[in-house]
Amino acid sequence: MEERSLDQPDLPTLIVPDLSPEARRKQALRWRAGLQEQVEERVGPNGTFWATRLYRIVTRIWTG
Repeated sequence: MEERSLDQPDLPTLIVPDLSPEARRKQALRWRAGLQEQVEERVGPNGTFWATRLYRIVTRIWTG
């Protein structure tokens, strides 16, 4: 981390991450919510996974 003097207002302030257990839990919940949306978007009933080549190949193999 670089050292900055307090008399330079034009430089952005350094943000110290909050590493408390509560802050980490909240960050994990926000991350999980975003991940859940991405999974539903890709694999859900109208997701993009069902139109992929991999899915078509697996269904052909499975049905014999």
